Amino acid sequence: SEVLLEAYRRRIEGAGGQFLLRTPVQQVATENGRVRGVVARGELHPADLVVSTVPLKYVPRIAPGLNADERQRIESIENIGVVCVLLKLSKPLTRYFWMNTNDARIEVPGMIEYSNLNPLREHVLYVPYYMPKTHPKWAWESARFIAEAKRYVRIVRPSCDEATLLAAHASRYEFAQTVCTPRFYER
Repeated sequence: SEVLLEAYRRRIEGAGGQFLLRTPVQQVATENGRVRGVVARGELHPADLVVSTVPLKYVPRIAPGLNADERQRIESIENIGVVCVLLKLSKPLTRYFWMNTNDARIEVPGMIEYSNLNPLREHVLYVPYYMPKTHPKWAWESARFIAEAKRYVRIVRPSCDEATLLAAHASRYEFAQTVCTPRFYER
């Protein structure tokens, strides 16, 4: 990712663009249905085009000048959430970055061993629980997700004991994945 992002940065800055880090966007300013720029820290930064990487659900809030049809179109797109358990291990679980799981005892789609892509001193493993916020598991306490993820790790590698599991954390994000319904691209 760093290589790609650095190439984008060089290209954009080479064309006269700039990056304003740690500068939260307050609003995408529009006039007569056209983008004027981005307001950040009370200052308008003129732009002909705005590319957003925020979840679509936030776009109507930061772009109040959207027409009603565009606003409705964006607001109608659904998302599912994720509870992501992050485990720090003293040794790798596998030699793979991404491991799909196909075992009835493991109720996650896979395990992502980040440190097999970007080597670190400790080994970092993501165990993602993708689900709608209406799913009963969404209401679980973080400790319950962590305990279950540790159990899954032991299914994959029975020799993985408590000494191997150095730290654990669970976080939630409600806009993890857009639900792509039939004809989604047209929407």
